[in-house]
Amino acid sequence: MRLAFGNGEIGGISNSWQSTRSTWRSELESGELQLIFQAGLKSHPELTKYQVVGDYIKSDEDKKLLRALVQVHSASVRPYVLPPNSPKNRVQLLRSAFAETLKDNALLAEARKANLEINAVSGEELTKSVQDVLQLESGLVARLKEILR
Repeated sequence: MRLAFGNGEIGGISNSWQSTRSTWRSELESGELQLIFQAGLKSHPELTKYQVVGDYIKSDEDKKLLRALVQVHSASVRPYVLPPNSPKNRVQLLRSAFAETLKDNALLAEARKANLEINAVSGEELTKSVQDVLQLESGLVARLKEILR
């Protein structure tokens, strides 16, 4: 994407703020890359001066569609997963260990130094998020396909 952007082959991107902030820093600072809006339901704390698409959506159906799209660019993009039929106690042990790791002060300090944002969600939240997307009504799925085409 960066090469295509630099060569003028594409005129824009859709990306997470964390990735954009770190990998497109020089383009942001030079003004070569301009932020337009946030494709989400709420504003990122560092981007409050940019419009949020979710503020303009009124119908519940449209909010469901946006939520599905946002989830594609959220914590569900890089999940940690186990194979089917993994023992429930092992799943819970790993979820607990992961949650405790994300509270570690040394880890959080290193992340801040590296300008990394830790915004993980729990396994339960991720499961619900994925189930919500998979349970979209067929009419909404057809509409989403049409929008993305």
